[in-house]
Amino acid sequence: MYKIEKIGENVFYCKGLGNFPPSVAKRFSEEFLGIIEELENYSVIIDTLSMDFLKLDSLEILLDLLEKSKSRLVRSAFIISNNPPLSKEIKYLLENSYTLKRKIVENYDDAKKWVEIDEIIIQRD
Repeated sequence: MYKIEKIGENVFYCKGLGNFPPSVAKRFSEEFLGIIEELENYSVIIDTLSMDFLKLDSLEILLDLLEKSKSRLVRSAFIISNNPPLSKEIKYLLENSYTLKRKIVENYDDAKKWVEIDEIIIQRD
């Protein structure tokens, strides 16, 4: 599962939950590309603290998303917990779609500082 929230002007917060099978990765990719379609630029915080792991097919879908969306990217921060398999998977994604605009961080404060926002306010369902 996942959640995408707008937390500022052209700034988004994406949270992954549990496993991220290819069907979910594809739905996330399509939804996110639709959200940023009309934007000239955007920044995003990707919160993986509640994720377990990514399947290889999911990695390929997300790698394609990173490539398609990087031309308008201002900055993105990937919050990664102490989860060695997931850390390796995220590092693989970032190495294979390299840009200095992406950064791995350890917590929300570092993510906010990197994308230059003051606070993250999530709307409750």
